[in-house]
Amino acid sequence: MNHAIERHATADKPYHYVGSGLSNVFLIGITYRVCPVCRFQSADIPAIKQLHRLIARQVMVQAEPLLGEQMRFLRKELGEKASEFAKIIDVAPETYSRWENGRQRPSLTIDLLVRLYYALNCGDPELVETVRQVVSRAAVLRRRRKPPNIAASLEGNRWRAPHAA
Repeated sequence: MNHAIERHATADKPYHYVGSGLSNVFLIGITYRVCPVCRFQSADIPAIKQLHRLIARQVMVQAEPLLGEQMRFLRKELGEKASEFAKIIDVAPETYSRWENGRQRPSLTIDLLVRLYYALNCGDPELVETVRQVVSRAAVLRRRRKPPNIAASLEGNRWRAPHAA
């Protein structure tokens, strides 16, 4: 990437952060480079742990059921192997694999169990209260094919979620 073009991610042209493992994460306020020949991109993403915590919070509080890629993201953030996580939530590894790979949807009970397990084990005390609120409104979880996009904006040296309108 000797001839890469440097760009700045803006609200109008955010950076699609595929490194999270989620298809719907877009970043604002970072610098990235694009090779004009091969279109390869690389980005300067500071405070990745903080960013991933913010992404996890947004995944956890969404009104839609978790998708497989979101379950995988939360599991990986906890540092758990898929086979071990399947044992923790008491399902066959094959079943859990089908959920993570999007071939099958888990029940709302499993969805809530994954959220609670993550909240209680991620070390984020604010998230525990937030998940209590999510569980209390579990009846509003809707089945959708595509979750809303997740946005994160770098402000100074802190990642923030844009305020909902």
